[in-house]
Amino acid sequence: MKLVITYLCMAFTTHVASAGYLPQDIYKNLKCQNEIQNHLRGLFSKEPKWDRTVDISFDTQAFRASEKLGEWYELYAAEGKTPKINLVSTKRGIEYSWNNACELSTKAISGFEFFKQNKKKPIDSFSDEDLEQALKTNKTGVIYVWSPRMVYSVTEFSRVRALVLKRGYEFIPVLDHSADVQEAKEAMKTLEKEIKINLAGLQRRPTSVDSYKN
Repeated sequence: MKLVITYLCMAFTTHVASAGYLPQDIYKNLKCQNEIQNHLRGLFSKEPKWDRTVDISFDTQAFRASEKLGEWYELYAAEGKTPKINLVSTKRGIEYSWNNACELSTKAISGFEFFKQNKKKPIDSFSDEDLEQALKTNKTGVIYVWSPRMVYSVTEFSRVRALVLKRGYEFIPVLDHSADVQEAKEAMKTLEKEIKINLAGLQRRPTSVDSYKN
């Protein structure tokens, strides 16, 4: 299955070309490049597609690539310094770093809880596992992430759904993880038909259209 993503809001990542297993536009005088390349070959089954993401400081480049759904690696590089790579997921985390002698150190870190769920008000969530199951089907579909605070995602809900269904695709509406559920229910009353609200349990930006196909 191939996942094609189109966002309706400003994205914070840009795709960059790769040079071997490293991003092409990474600092050229980065230390321990051979050691990093060899380590990345063990982490990825093929050359990763790196996205340039938000830098953590003015002198540090930050890149992100994924090998498995629900997990990704973040590469931090500072000019003339040794790099660091973090494995990030909800279940586990690993920090890989190199010293000045290019010797690797590995440190286990806790998984990252992206969204804190209100246990007193349980609601169905659309998780990475649900996305993985959708990708395994032979169907083409659209995942519509919406929020009552993003007015066009509500007012255009019916129109987008009608267009998707008209083309014979699956339509999966998912509520933004930060949205208030009761507020979302009130917003949905403006539509002709009430929908089942699934809260986003995976990392997605509000008001986005994620399409999946063979």
